[in-house]
Amino acid sequence: AIGASVQSGAHDLARVAGAALVVTSPGVPPDAEALVAARTAGVPIISEVELALAVEDTGIGIPRDRLDAVFEAFTQADSSTTRRFGGTGLGLAITRRIVSAMGGRVQVHSEVERGSRFTVTVTMPLDLEAPAALPPSETLHGVRVLIVDDNDVNRRIVHEQIISWGMR
Repeated sequence: AIGASVQSGAHDLARVAGAALVVTSPGVPPDAEALVAARTAGVPIISEVELALAVEDTGIGIPRDRLDAVFEAFTQADSSTTRRFGGTGLGLAITRRIVSAMGGRVQVHSEVERGSRFTVTVTMPLDLEAPAALPPSETLHGVRVLIVDDNDVNRRIVHEQIISWGMR
């Protein structure tokens, strides 16, 4: 935990995550997997924290010589993907603009036939005066929970959260 809430962080991070999903969804083949993860990217300074959001897929990947081009409007790494997977080539251009307006950056790492990882990093102000999150109601203590998700990472995250709430 950061120890203080991020001012409007949920809203801003949700915008970035939404843009990231828009970026990933059309260009990822139906049989590929996509993972979105957020984390603090550095030690909080007194008034701000650096957050990182990564979108990783097991899709077709992007050739090294096309990495910069995918950030241009109406451009895709391979124009045949438009016909095969949909998309307009606007998602990454829009994402880069939103992230730039927030003072952040977008990076990409990709391997052809293995997939891509897009990382968005933004520095956000901390609200040191914000109240800590309220603990869950005592009525949750001991409640049995069944976690169903096809993604192991999601299952582990939810499991840790329900255990911290005293659920089982």
